[in-house]
Amino acid sequence: MIKGSCLCGETQVEVQTMSGSVIVCHCSMCVKQAAGPLFYSDTVKEKDYHFSKTSEVYTYKSSHHAERGFCKKCGTFLFMRYNKNTNTHFNIELFEELDKSIVSEIHLKDKKECYSISR
Repeated sequence: MIKGSCLCGETQVEVQTMSGSVIVCHCSMCVKQAAGPLFYSDTVKEKDYHFSKTSEVYTYKSSHHAERGFCKKCGTFLFMRYNKNTNTHFNIELFEELDKSIVSEIHLKDKKECYSISR
């Protein structure tokens, strides 16, 4: 079991298993949300995670095809998931003790020249 939490600790998540594979997203929504590229976990199936304090999770429909989750108390970005399935991509930084490795970058056509990610 891998445990993660938001900045204030009021929203906590437990994931059955996670590889530590990191996907870097350069799309305009992620960059605007994070003031830079966002670092996501690999795909986690709905049955493989749960929030221990769901009353603090707020979801925002960010587009016609996806929603994003935040902690209501501190505003920490928690996850992004597509409406057409139940797979979730978590903010990888919620999981402090997980060994992380960048495996791919997506939406490279939107990548800003000032970002350089070495792998």
